[in-house]
Amino acid sequence: MIFDRTQNDVDAARILINEKVKLDPTTMQPINLDELTPTELETLNKGTFNYTDLNRIESKQEELKNLFNEMGYWNTPTTNKTWGENDIFRVDDFKRILDNTNVLKKAFFVYMSTPNTPQISYYWDDINSLEKILHDLDSMTNYVKNQYRECGTFESGE
Repeated sequence: MIFDRTQNDVDAARILINEKVKLDPTTMQPINLDELTPTELETLNKGTFNYTDLNRIESKQEELKNLFNEMGYWNTPTTNKTWGENDIFRVDDFKRILDNTNVLKKAFFVYMSTPNTPQISYYWDDINSLEKILHDLDSMTNYVKNQYRECGTFESGE
């Protein structure tokens, strides 16, 4: 999960897009990403919100939902989508992702420092919050699972 984006990342991506990225005039999709260096691609990915971010978020939500259900923390089924580079991300998609995040937060535990679920917003700090929530849920899940042996779960039925 990426939750350390900054305004500098957004500005660097904007400069890169203006100077090096060519867009198809009909689809407004980048057409020369294979000409960018790995560092430039990393800059572009960190400073923009794109389908790879959506797939990472939606995959983590699905993974957490299944993990919580296996652990007995039942939650409402979430609906996830696999995104392609030509898909259009709409407000309803964002609302669904935020609703899924809230379902997961209510099904399990979060840290006191876990951010609130953001409103529908495309600002980098709100996307950071969204990914930080999923990171914290994953981290808390791992912590709980690691405590099973310490609290005698494996011997409590003997």
